[in-house]
Parts: sequence; structure tokens; C-alpha cells
Amino acid sequence: MLNQLVTLALLLLDMHVNDIVSRAHKRALAVHRCFVSRDTNTLLRAYIVYMRPLVEHSSVIWSPSTSHDIDAIVSLYSDCSALHYSL
Repeated sequence: MLNQLVTLALLLLDMHVNDIVSRAHKRALAVHRCFVSRDTNTLLRAYIVYMRPLVEHSSVIWSPSTSHDIDAIVSLYSDCSALHYSL
């Protein structure tokens, strides 16, 4: 019974991380489409205002513990920096 509860908790956590990463990717693409500035300070401020709160909100509680979840979040950050350099 305890093993099933742990598995269910990990599955729910994985679904939560996937949802956050998916919403953050959508928001990053929206920021990329809306901002035509190549100014690094402007893009950094847009990242801090629009992306960071979504990804880091209550991250202490839902802290990714599996390598799959950590890789998803790291790929999100690298995708955001790639969008920045593609402008």
C-alpha cells in the first residue's frame, strides 16, 4: 500500500512538472513573438517578469527530484536562452 502511494505521488509530481514546463514553453514563445527588441536588459526583464514566477513559484514544495524532471526544467532554461540568441 505504501509503495503504491509513493508511486502515485511521484506520478502526480511528474505531471505537475510537465504542466509547468509546458506552460512556461508557451509563455516563452509568446514573449519571443511579442518582443522585437534585441536589448539584453529588456529581454532579461521580460524573462524575470513573465517566465521566472511561473517556474519558481512554490518550487520548494514541488522540487523536482527525478532526473527526468530536472532535465525538463534545465531544457526549458536552455530553450529560453536559445530564443534570446535567435533574435
